Amino acid sequence: MLESLKRLIGVSEPEKTHIAENALLIDVRSESEYKVAHLDGAMHLPLEKLASHCNELPKDRQLVLYCRSGNRSSHARKILEEHGFHHVVDAGGLQTAETMLLAAGRDAHWIREAQDAPAETLPEHRSGLKIVLPTDFSVQADFAHIMAKKLQGYFDVEMHLLHVIEVPETVTMDDHGKMLTCGEIDVEFLERQKGLAEAKLKVYTQESPSIHGHIIFGKLIEEVNRFASEKQCDLILMGTKGAWGIKEKLTGSNTQQIARRASLPVMSLMCDRSDLVINDLLYVHDFKNEAECPPLLRRFLTAFEAQYHQLHITPNTSDDQVLLDEMTKFAINKDIGKFQNHIEVAGSVEEGVNQFLANQNADIVFIGTHGKGGIFHESAAENLVKHLFKPIVLFHF
Repeated sequence: MLESLKRLIGVSEPEKTHIAENALLIDVRSESEYKVAHLDGAMHLPLEKLASHCNELPKDRQLVLYCRSGNRSSHARKILEEHGFHHVVDAGGLQTAETMLLAAGRDAHWIREAQDAPAETLPEHRSGLKIVLPTDFSVQADFAHIMAKKLQGYFDVEMHLLHVIEVPETVTMDDHGKMLTCGEIDVEFLERQKGLAEAKLKVYTQESPSIHGHIIFGKLIEEVNRFASEKQCDLILMGTKGAWGIKEKLTGSNTQQIARRASLPVMSLMCDRSDLVINDLLYVHDFKNEAECPPLLRRFLTAFEAQYHQLHITPNTSDDQVLLDEMTKFAINKDIGKFQNHIEVAGSVEEGVNQFLANQNADIVFIGTHGKGGIFHESAAENLVKHLFKPIVLFHF
């Protein structure tokens, strides 16, 4: 837990890396974070826009990346290296980057464009939001927990932290909490695992009486969805490592598999979003066939007083006006209020979403899934879970 927190706040020991005199410093955080404070001379290029704008960066200079905690800068380094950049330094979190620059004899003072972070206008009457947060006590689970605390500012959140200890079906528990097994697994070992998990959960549950900890034995995917249904939760919130390359074709992430089977929305994120300011929400859909507006999206629009964006992705531009008319009809029929329509021409949903985010901000992306997956039935929504750095909410049509 302590090491996870250290990574989150960026206080790990700096790497002994030589910083070139002409190195270009790049801040990959969000616009709101950059405006509050950034290192003097740092270029601002948010992680979500890096891939589409990396051709604007020099390949003959050292690039020094930093973010808030070191998570986004690590992703940024991978992206740049995949695009042929060979002189990339991941400076990690704010304090580590500052220390590295000072050690290299560089000026490392901070520039403040805004005196304070943007004020969050909280609703007077907040509705309840029941969240189940599956946790393995990893950094990714910490990211989800931080996001849940962000939502607490806008909803009366009831948070259920769920740790699943995966065991065979032969392991059961009686009414008194005693574990029973046919001998395949050492009961004392399971008891130790359970005790460690209880101690870790206690750290979180002591934060607030609205945070509850649960330990379940069974199969992760089935138990998370069963628990969420039984508790009548509104949202499953999970961190994910993402996936790239051939490995993603062979093994789907837990987040993908849970979303595939869940009867309620699943929010997924792979970065630290503790400083996230929610101003813009994006709904990706075809807006045809009597499409529905997800109830959670409507609740988020109300709670955050956010700008609503509708995105239709099409392989051609021949019927743009027809698409725009359908989108407008949808927003009016659903009594959305203010909205902005967008069309992206792209060969896939993932490509279209990335094109949109390269030029237009969206703090959370909503997209529906048909629940299909696997090697022969790819889901556009699930592909985004693996690759999108923005928080994304998946729901079933």
